[in-house]
Amino acid sequence: MTDSSINDHVRKVLNPYAVISVEQEELRAHGDSGRFRTDQFEVHGPLLLCGPTLVLPPVCPFTGETNDLVAVRSRPQYPSMKLVLHQRSCTVTFFITSRVMRKQRQHKFIYFMLMLVGIELMFSSPLLTSLFGLNLLGSFSGFGQFFGAIWILFCINAIQHNFLHLVLTRFEKPDCFWIRGFKETHLRHFLDCREGMMRSAHQRKTQSS
Repeated sequence: MTDSSINDHVRKVLNPYAVISVEQEELRAHGDSGRFRTDQFEVHGPLLLCGPTLVLPPVCPFTGETNDLVAVRSRPQYPSMKLVLHQRSCTVTFFITSRVMRKQRQHKFIYFMLMLVGIELMFSSPLLTSLFGLNLLGSFSGFGQFFGAIWILFCINAIQHNFLHLVLTRFEKPDCFWIRGFKETHLRHFLDCREGMMRSAHQRKTQSS
C-alpha cells in the first residue's frame, strides 16, 4: 500500500471527533499540500495561524510531557453568537497524555451526573406542586424549572468543551485560519517541542553526512 493510499484510508475510517493514536496522525502529517503543511503553524500573541488541517507537535499542552500520548481532534468554528455569511471550519489535532485523558473523562462523567440533577429539578418542582396542591410552591416551581434549564445547558456546554474550547476568530483566503483557545503556556509547549524536533533532525542529518 502506497503512502497516498494509506492517507486516503485513514481519512475515510477515522471519526472526525474520535480520539485517535499518535501513529495515525503521523501518517496524516505528510500528505497534504497548500500554504501550510499539516505540521506547520505560526503563533501571533494568543492566536494560532494554520491551514485547513493542523497536526500540532506531539506534546501535551497541559503538562508538557511527550510520552504516553493520545491524539484528540477538534473542529474550531466561529462562535455561535457571531453572525457570518459562511461558517468555515478547520481541523486541529493536539496530543494529551493518557492520564489527562482519564481525568477529562472523569470530569465529563461528573458533569453528566450533575445534568441529571438539573433534569430532576426541572420536572420534580411542578410535580410536587400538583401532588400537594400547595399554591405557595407555584413561584418556586417556575424558578426550579428555570434554574434546572440553565443548569442543564451549563453541563452540556462543559461536556462538549471538556478539553479545550477552540474557536475560529478570522479566516483569510485562500486557506489561513486564525484559532483562539490555547493558553500562552500551551503555545510555548508547542513551540519548544517543534524547536526540539528540528534540532534533533538537524543533528541526525549532520551525523549521517
